[in-house]
Amino acid sequence: MSLLGFSPTAHAQTYPYFYGFEDDAENAQWTLVNGNCANQWYIGSAAKHEGEKGLYITNDGGATSGYDTYSISTVYACRTFEITEAGAYSFSFDCNVQGETSYWSGVSDYAHAYLIPGDETPQADSQSPWLMIPESYVSLTEDLVGQSGWETKTGFQNLDPGTYKLVFLWRNDDWGGSNVAAMIDNVKIEKLSNEPNVSFATSLEFPLTEVGGSATATLTVTNTGGGDLNISGITFSNPDFELPMPLNSLMLSRQLAEKRAIKSSSLPPQKENDHTEQCP
Repeated sequence: MSLLGFSPTAHAQTYPYFYGFEDDAENAQWTLVNGNCANQWYIGSAAKHEGEKGLYITNDGGATSGYDTYSISTVYACRTFEITEAGAYSFSFDCNVQGETSYWSGVSDYAHAYLIPGDETPQADSQSPWLMIPESYVSLTEDLVGQSGWETKTGFQNLDPGTYKLVFLWRNDDWGGSNVAAMIDNVKIEKLSNEPNVSFATSLEFPLTEVGGSATATLTVTNTGGGDLNISGITFSNPDFELPMPLNSLMLSRQLAEKRAIKSSSLPPQKENDHTEQCP
């Protein structure tokens, strides 16, 4: 756990922020907007990915992680922070959220991460069957639901200097569910580099094919920097490899990953992994 760069603004944290809910003084800076809902956010020891504590939904005062699947609850966990430099920022965290999805209503019980203006405070709700998200709320993730274990989620935003709130929403209806709610740990806020940077997630490994057949593989290219990266072409050391379509220009904006399928045409049978190619 590391807390760096406190802002002069009272109770507002600056970046970089790496936090695993282990420090009681920092835990007190999180605002848990639970109202009178049966299911509430809590910081305690019943659910965590690492360390001794985490942030989770409970319906028994923090003793266990879980929720009353028949009591409508819309609750929020918020942390205020101060941005002092304009630029691109990453927001990441570990989560384990099962919730509920159904054929009839889609996603019913779920979590979601938002970035909202620092002068706004969400309101808990235990009555309304519908949830209206204000236009000022910027989504950092998809709806978090249906996870079978801990996952790391990351969102990216270009921000101007100012005060913001990182907000974790939990929402459930009153139509049943899995009783496994939301668990959060290891929250990180970082400023990205101003320059673009290329990252290749994996090398290309083609499956075996018959003579005259073809195979495809996908190479994930990610811009891990803060600028725009322009890719004008991709070449291969083996002439049997080609792109499935011409690549005139590909721009990878801040942290946006593009996947390109690479085709191996008319290759004879090979030993496994014989044709593994990487973009130069």
